[in-house]
Amino acid sequence: QYNDQENLFNAGMLLADFYKEKDDHEAFKFLKIANQARDSMLTTDKLRQAQILLFNEQIREKEKAAADAKERAKNRRIIIITSVLAFIISFLIWNRIRQLRLRYKAILEQKEAEKLKAKYEKQLLELEAEALRAQMNPHFIFNCMNSIKSLIQEREIDKGVTYLTTFSKLIRTLFNNADKKQITLYDEIETCRLYLQLEAMRFDAKFSYLVNVDPNLDLKSIYVPALIIQPFIENAIWHGIVPKETNGYVNLSVLQKNGAVEIIVDDNGLGREASNQNKATSRVVHQSKGVNLTKSRLKLDNLLQQRQARLDIIDKKDENGTATGTKIIITLNGET
Repeated sequence: QYNDQENLFNAGMLLADFYKEKDDHEAFKFLKIANQARDSMLTTDKLRQAQILLFNEQIREKEKAAADAKERAKNRRIIIITSVLAFIISFLIWNRIRQLRLRYKAILEQKEAEKLKAKYEKQLLELEAEALRAQMNPHFIFNCMNSIKSLIQEREIDKGVTYLTTFSKLIRTLFNNADKKQITLYDEIETCRLYLQLEAMRFDAKFSYLVNVDPNLDLKSIYVPALIIQPFIENAIWHGIVPKETNGYVNLSVLQKNGAVEIIVDDNGLGREASNQNKATSRVVHQSKGVNLTKSRLKLDNLLQQRQARLDIIDKKDENGTATGTKIIITLNGET
């Protein structure tokens, strides 16, 4: 009948102590009252603690829901901005090509047809090659930015800072080569080395890599289209190595063979057949459009530079016919 359990407990203990020497029955009665009051106090305290824990859990859930909503809004903004930029770039390229074709047609009607046709056809090829390069850089940079975003989301701040530093070096290299139709093979290999370093950090111990260059080759005297090797390395990592359950490797080699220069990208990934099947069922969205762009650029470069560069894709298999990876060989013949 008393709500003040603490005073009831204190009173019971005092009275039990008082009757201890006088009346054992009375002392036991008051001791029992004190114990009941103490048990009631413990029960009330436990209920209070449970209410506090429940309240704290509700607060945490609300904070998490707010943070998730904020992250979703941020991702939507990134997607919208990227889509708008891609649309603007595509429209500008399409409009420029259309203007050039109209100009080409008008000039052909005024001047010597055969002479001007050869000249403007070459300009058109150069513009198409430039358009391909313009598509290539945003595709490559967007994938790197996704890697940085993943590291930040996974709270790997130190690794993200190191990644960002290496990425800044890579961006500086890309900007330095942005207006060049051809760059040295030395610069191209250094770009690939930085990219391999970035992806090795991104996927931690998922794969190892090796860059091997023939010491007898003067890479600074050999010229190639910019970012002609990197897409094959990217494809090997994302669609060959990453889906594997075991660790893998990606080796980049530049060798001299029979008067030609061979650039080899070798991996022990899933292989093209298994990779294509994996793309159809995987939830991971990563487009390999860089490889298709590179094939088109090699064809255009052969026409513009009168080169005989060749691309070979070898599906590696063991004695049982099981895929053991893919080997890409870019062969540069004659003057480069």
